[in-house]
Amino acid sequence: MLGCDGKSETRDNEDFWAHARKAQYDELVDSGHRCHPTFDRNRQKTTYQRFLDSVEETVTTGERKHGKVYRSLQPSNIPALKPRALSPERLAEAGLEPPYPVRSLAMLLPRNTGPVSEPAAATADLPPKAGISRCEVDGDGLLVVSGFVLSTTPVTRVDVKIDGKVIGEAVGGGYHAGAAREHAAHGDGWCGYEFAATVGRTYLRGVMVRFEAFGADGPLVSTQRAIKYP
Repeated sequence: MLGCDGKSETRDNEDFWAHARKAQYDELVDSGHRCHPTFDRNRQKTTYQRFLDSVEETVTTGERKHGKVYRSLQPSNIPALKPRALSPERLAEAGLEPPYPVRSLAMLLPRNTGPVSEPAAATADLPPKAGISRCEVDGDGLLVVSGFVLSTTPVTRVDVKIDGKVIGEAVGGGYHAGAAREHAAHGDGWCGYEFAATVGRTYLRGVMVRFEAFGADGPLVSTQRAIKYP
């Protein structure tokens, strides 16, 4: 990969990464932030964190389920790519100098032995946990809800409810980077659930959506979050 350096760790810039000065009103950036002091803070918690989670999910899914190997050809501040960077020192030790031949780079990559089907074992006595990381209606009237359910007891279904009424079931099997990071003791993050449904012009801002997870013997855990709009 090239160009995946991420946000600078040593300086602030106009957003998550610097833009070319010829294509950006660079001299107006500071005044823009003074006029909108919460812009960068709020976007850090939403857009940029979602980007970091997406990269981690993509890389982890590719390595575990599809036998891929990912490396960055430059140092990266993106957490998922930082340990996967091919340092200039390592390339120099291999006798390579820029511009690097792609075939020679491929020979430096470790061999992926293939998809891994079994997730890491979780501790049996941990209580179940659940969370909703996204709950919003997009510009096309599509309600999108995503989150996670962690349980040592097998989850048989996850109901999605609004005002106590079941509107459908969430689909599981995805990787949830936030759960893997914050609840590592439960397993390796393959606990994601997603749900989408068209709500059209129905105004639902602030309405609570609930994930309710069930096992063979009944309810396991539930969580809820208010719907928001872009």
